[in-house]
Amino acid sequence: MKAFEKLPKVDEYLEKRPEIIDVGTSPKLIIDGIEYETG
Repeated sequence: MKAFEKLPKVDEYLEKRPEIIDVGTSPKLIIDGIEYETG
């Protein structure tokens, strides 16, 4: 993973990507502090 993070722009993406919570029960994305239900 460390080598992958060093690729151009990957570190920026990893910082900005949505957080995923409750996987396996009721998955949601957190974007800018707001929870969004997935399909």
